[in-house]
Amino acid sequence: MSKRKRHVEVVLYMEDGWTYEKIVALMESKRSVKEFAAMLHDQDVNGDGTPKKPHFHIYINFGGSAPEFKYIAAWFNIPESRVQKIKTNKPTVLRYYTHENEPYKHQYQLEDMVANFDVRTFLKEHEQKASVNKLIQQCADGTITPLNYTEHISGSIYAANERKIQSAWKYASDLRSIASQGTCERTIIWLHGATMVGKGELCKMVARSRNLPLYFTSTGKDPFGEYRNEPIAVLDDLRPYEPFTFAELLKITDPHNLCSVKSRYRNKELVCPLIFITSPLSPVEFASRYNLENESAAQLYRRLAEVWHVTQPAINISKYNVDMGVFVNTSLRPNPVPAYLATLAPALPAIDGDEVLGQLYRTYVPTPGYIPEQQTLFPNDEAATPESVDTNTPPNYEKEALPF
Repeated sequence: MSKRKRHVEVVLYMEDGWTYEKIVALMESKRSVKEFAAMLHDQDVNGDGTPKKPHFHIYINFGGSAPEFKYIAAWFNIPESRVQKIKTNKPTVLRYYTHENEPYKHQYQLEDMVANFDVRTFLKEHEQKASVNKLIQQCADGTITPLNYTEHISGSIYAANERKIQSAWKYASDLRSIASQGTCERTIIWLHGATMVGKGELCKMVARSRNLPLYFTSTGKDPFGEYRNEPIAVLDDLRPYEPFTFAELLKITDPHNLCSVKSRYRNKELVCPLIFITSPLSPVEFASRYNLENESAAQLYRRLAEVWHVTQPAINISKYNVDMGVFVNTSLRPNPVPAYLATLAPALPAIDGDEVLGQLYRTYVPTPGYIPEQQTLFPNDEAATPESVDTNTPPNYEKEALPF
């Protein structure tokens, strides 16, 4: 079977009379040659230190065609064995010609390579593409995640490859789901109490104590729109029917199985091992607001590891007793939020309106005895009155010729 390859390498020797000029002339005369590059190696040495014969490495790309090696050899009047298959790729071959990846060999300059295409631009674009491909692979294997990608991926690369990056993250998520066989152990804690007692701040304090990022659901119809696989999620200020139905809430709070939640552009998988729920209502009050025809409120209660009733001075912790069918108090702890807030730097002082406005007045008040000049509304017509003036057309108004 004849040898064919869409890109090959040919080695020619200077002692046979080959020069850059002769090689270029021959390559340009062959219509089947789409791209070529030639580099003279005249500083190579053998293993024993003796110099090698000066020779040209020639890369030839035939595009869509693939001529037989014997015809290529005939162009140069050389044995067919001097036409070699390229088993790697074009960038690897071109970098070999300069010995870029072989620092122990003589380093040839890229400017000395003769080609019918811009080799430097091609290699730079390939390097950028290879870098992007490596980043995407790291997204797919879980090294780069939606939580740390800004540390690894520039804004321009992310913008140009967002779809591929998002697909790689979905692939990583699918792998996790397959590896876990759809299971995911998570803890659900329900915090309830009046406003301004620190329910949300408690969630943040827990996350900071574990050095973990957390996600607060946003308002509106897409509560998980900005979720990026944070290990702690907060269903913030939960109300009956908003934004989840009772069935959706049961699915989200399943403590043993992975959950996919609806989002605007694509569904997202909740991979967080800890979920906080903050609400002004206790679980019992919350469930009572639903019309649970075919559901049992106990399904929600059993999903909750703990319920924290948060007040300004203390937090009452309770757990659901399945046998008794009620929440049982287990402990009472001081609320750490006030103590934490006391350690923060004081906020900017509140504005005293009386003092600020008085100061502004004293800054800009006219000098004593100053009487503002009376302005005449109709300087050109002393007899004019508001009733006699066309209020639709200002005085001395010239109609402008607009271009539309």
